[in-house]
Amino acid sequence: NNNFGPDLDTNSNPLNPVINIRSISSDPNLVADLGVEIVKGIQDQNVAATAKHFPGHGDTSTDSHTGLPTVDKSYEEIKQLELVPFQAAIDAGIDMIMTAHIAYPQIAEKLETKSGELITAPATLRKDMGFEGVVVTDSMTMQAIVQYFGDAEAVVMAFQAGVDIALKPTVINCPSSIKDMDRIIDYAVQAVEDGRIDEKELDASVRRILELKEKRGILDLNEDNHTIEEKIANAEAIVGCEEHRRIERIVAEQAITVIKN
Repeated sequence: NNNFGPDLDTNSNPLNPVINIRSISSDPNLVADLGVEIVKGIQDQNVAATAKHFPGHGDTSTDSHTGLPTVDKSYEEIKQLELVPFQAAIDAGIDMIMTAHIAYPQIAEKLETKSGELITAPATLRKDMGFEGVVVTDSMTMQAIVQYFGDAEAVVMAFQAGVDIALKPTVINCPSSIKDMDRIIDYAVQAVEDGRIDEKELDASVRRILELKEKRGILDLNEDNHTIEEKIANAEAIVGCEEHRRIERIVAEQAITVIKN
């Protein structure tokens, strides 16, 4: 019911080590035109699409999985390039936008560390670009975040900045890892009780998430009487089924493109 795509970064830096071929083009208008069609294709199938990595990961030479990239551009500059595809997606009614772990020193509020993107992105999205959907972070376990903040504090900072969903605040790869998620949740709850997280903003985030779930048919309190076991069985019968694998192979074969000959 949710796709963390399409990638709407404009790959303007040929040395980009992480976006490169994930981007549609180095032309922001082409990224916008084709990106909007991808968004429509996804959401026409009742799946929530997510534009990433806002405000733009295309002009970086650092991989945010391993370090913190910096883009030294003004707000006026990124409005002419990086923000073009995101504005087009917003205008087309995209459900979700994913923020990047990138420092924009000219436009971001400066913190003691460099991770200013958590402050700037939601405010820019809501006020200047008119986005009313759900804002989700990129994975909070990436080194661009982990090496500067503790996992729990990073989640609180994201919520303080107006993010609706903190994606993957810790790695859960075994049952014992659940305690780390519980610890982060407890820390966030304490931040609400201490007044560090505004309850009205938290309520607004919850409402946006619930409205999206209702819009995509995930939340149906009036008619859905299936048990969680039935829902899991249904999901396992659909996700990764042979029909989908067959379509995946066809799409992969037809998508092969010669980029250097």
